Amino acid sequence: MRYLCFFHLLTLLSPLLLCSQTIITTGIGNDTSWNLAGSPYHIINDIYIGNGATLTIEAGVEVLCDSNVQIYILGSLIANGTATDSIYIGSLNEALIGDLGPDSHYDWKGFVMYQGSSVQMEYVLGGMANEFFLPILAYDSMILDLSHCHFTENKIFTRLFDATHSSIQQCEFSHSRYVLYNVEHANIQNCVFRNIGDSVQTSVLSIYTLDNQFVNCQFIDIQAQVRLRGGLVDGCEFFYENYVPGPIVYSSIALDAWGAQSPTVIQNSSFFTVAGITVYSSPPGLSINNNEICTSVPGRGIILYNSDFFPTPLDVSNNCWCSLDTGYINQQVFDSMYLAPASNIVMYPVDSFCVPTSVFPGDANHDQVANHSDLLPIGLHFGSVGPVRTNASLNWLSQPADAWGDSLLATGVDLKHVDCDGNGIINEDDTLAIHLNYLQTHNGYKTSSGSVDGIPLYFEMPSASANPGDTLSIPIMLGTIDTPAVQLYGLAFSVQYDSSTIDQSLTQVDFGNSWLGTKETNMLTFSRNLDSLQQIDLALVRINQMDTMGIGQIAEIIVVIDDDIFKRDEPLRLSFANVEAIDASGKSIDLDIKVGISAIQQTDTLTNAISPALSQLLQVYPNPAEKEIVLRLDHHPIQSVSLLNPLGQIGKSMPLSSPDTSIKLDISSFPKGLYLLKVHTEAGEAVRKLMIR
Repeated sequence: MRYLCFFHLLTLLSPLLLCSQTIITTGIGNDTSWNLAGSPYHIINDIYIGNGATLTIEAGVEVLCDSNVQIYILGSLIANGTATDSIYIGSLNEALIGDLGPDSHYDWKGFVMYQGSSVQMEYVLGGMANEFFLPILAYDSMILDLSHCHFTENKIFTRLFDATHSSIQQCEFSHSRYVLYNVEHANIQNCVFRNIGDSVQTSVLSIYTLDNQFVNCQFIDIQAQVRLRGGLVDGCEFFYENYVPGPIVYSSIALDAWGAQSPTVIQNSSFFTVAGITVYSSPPGLSINNNEICTSVPGRGIILYNSDFFPTPLDVSNNCWCSLDTGYINQQVFDSMYLAPASNIVMYPVDSFCVPTSVFPGDANHDQVANHSDLLPIGLHFGSVGPVRTNASLNWLSQPADAWGDSLLATGVDLKHVDCDGNGIINEDDTLAIHLNYLQTHNGYKTSSGSVDGIPLYFEMPSASANPGDTLSIPIMLGTIDTPAVQLYGLAFSVQYDSSTIDQSLTQVDFGNSWLGTKETNMLTFSRNLDSLQQIDLALVRINQMDTMGIGQIAEIIVVIDDDIFKRDEPLRLSFANVEAIDASGKSIDLDIKVGISAIQQTDTLTNAISPALSQLLQVYPNPAEKEIVLRLDHHPIQSVSLLNPLGQIGKSMPLSSPDTSIKLDISSFPKGLYLLKVHTEAGEAVRKLMIR
């Protein structure tokens, strides 16, 4: 659920900057509203929301709690933010969001809920609490109605809670030790659980529930155990982006029968982890069916404990093991008591050719990663139609889909994967899923490389030395007179660079003079700057099912040489990686890839006014956007805004008669594409990339 990314940009106010605030020292006895004009609300001691009273927190409000503050709810709390104006509820004294900390990190105590109390939250960021929601008595009847929220850096989110009348949908939980601990009968849909548990302190049970339902959820980098007693796991995904080994290799999900009032059903889910499913006992009605079990450690697909004493054999035959090795599959069900392959199970018939078939939106070529290469099959089969995918979404989740029957010509992958948005037609709209889920993986990362005997792919580097601060437009060339590109349909590749020599925030790509085709006429294009990897991913593909041939420029990369005087005489070095080229049949074409090097002269001047600190604080949402964007830069009134196209030309410059920290900008007249947004303040300039779709 990457649409929650705007939460990660939210910064907290420090006490020295709270020049206008509302101090809260007494409880709420009557219906009360906290609005933006009074924000931030600073709670300095414990308060009560009285029985029968409702506290309403409006969009954009910040609620900042002193150390050890606890909020007691006897009545109701309503906190409804919006997608562009969220609410923050958390600590006054912590300014860092995004890490799991020691006990002192959880600065305030959280909410205590009484029997009959209720909370409704939408677009709320809540964090830094010791226990964010705690019933006054174990398994009290209280109501939590949560949607589009992000709860981060809480020691415990909630525990000892009967959630029969509660709903948690489209929320993210991150960087916490425990999330749902001894929680019963919860209905949890389309949620993300990320970086939960502690690999050092080995919190064994980070999610521990009884008769709960998890539908279309993701469990990412869980450094502890998700343990279920009864209930349903349907359409979920368990995987590691950054696995941190701890004293114990935990299972993604563990099952036992104690106290369960309903059968335990695990279905239509994916396990791409170091360990899959652990069964401590054989719960009545246990069903493990139609799952993709793709563990990276042999013998950890399904782990049983003392399987000889299971009352009935456990049938695990109807699952996909993501392997072509029958012997490997047979070793994937393991008995941890006997340290040997498990007995008392039904494994056969095993389909040794079972591989994942569900659609992950954005992975159009079905190589387990969403990246620039996925533009190629969209261009190859542009205009093709097939069955609409039931319950389709752009979320990076395993989505069952009916086969189209037709397949990618070179690989045999069904075209249902190319229909990324699931609407039954392959067109430009399917590229949005690539942007939204870029570099998401679900079983590895496929790359390709060039051949010295192939068509030359090279940079036309400047002949003269560049000066720090210079803007360079460097053509990317394909083919020479001696070795022209013949029968080319599309290509994808990465341009890698050294961030010490260029300003990453100003790097752009232009496809305007490409001999391969004309953007938005007979060619699709894609570019993504991956600052952390020091590379730009690019792709170009035709959409008319006809090859072409040519020599010369296919794209142009625009870079600004860093003008830091401490980076003298360092050459500009560009190289290619992850190269893939195809013809109209989908067949791979070999390329001969070259490295580009250009000298940089030394300078004694510093001319760059861009402030990295301001750029990090600048919030732009939504992004990608279609008609309107909101810009927010706390504590730094925006004086003017410039929008630059990929050539560096100013498409719109908007001075403000009354500088403000939050403004709206109409972008409906701009063509689709990537732009550079430059904001001017008294403290300097801030820049952000903006995708208009």
